[in-house]
Amino acid sequence: MQNLMIIMGVSGCGKSTISQAFGTQTGWPVLEGDAYHPQSNVEKMAGGAPLTDQDRAAWLDALNQAISTLPQNAPVILACSALTPYVRDRLQSGTERTCHWIWLDAPQNLIQTRIDARKDHFMPPALLQSQFNALTAPADALRIDAAQSPQAIITDLLSAFSEHIS
Repeated sequence: MQNLMIIMGVSGCGKSTISQAFGTQTGWPVLEGDAYHPQSNVEKMAGGAPLTDQDRAAWLDALNQAISTLPQNAPVILACSALTPYVRDRLQSGTERTCHWIWLDAPQNLIQTRIDARKDHFMPPALLQSQFNALTAPADALRIDAAQSPQAIITDLLSAFSEHIS
């Protein structure tokens, strides 16, 4: 099974929480996309500036490298914003795995409330609007209502990908 499950969406939609829970339920390895940003990207975002595609290039290379080091016979879960076709194309072209896009979608006001409440993330709340501006809805993604509880989302994912779970 050479599948890459990419759990995507704007900051604060629950990518990390859902990816970790889905990984626990399935036993699949999880990669946290934010962990692969170069320090310069983290500093830029922490300073309130959105990333450009040029900024994202090294990050995407690092993600593709990390994915390629994992066993090819098991699915992998990646928590990654993947807001634009550029990012999704780079991720997809960097792997021989079949990509399954899982879009955690929720209203901006709910996401804003979540981001305002968190204290341990480098991305400031002021950048949320730039994320929604950059988001191009992926036509081929499984769209999940991120306003649901994490358990309801995991139930949806387990059902949607039951054929991939052994």
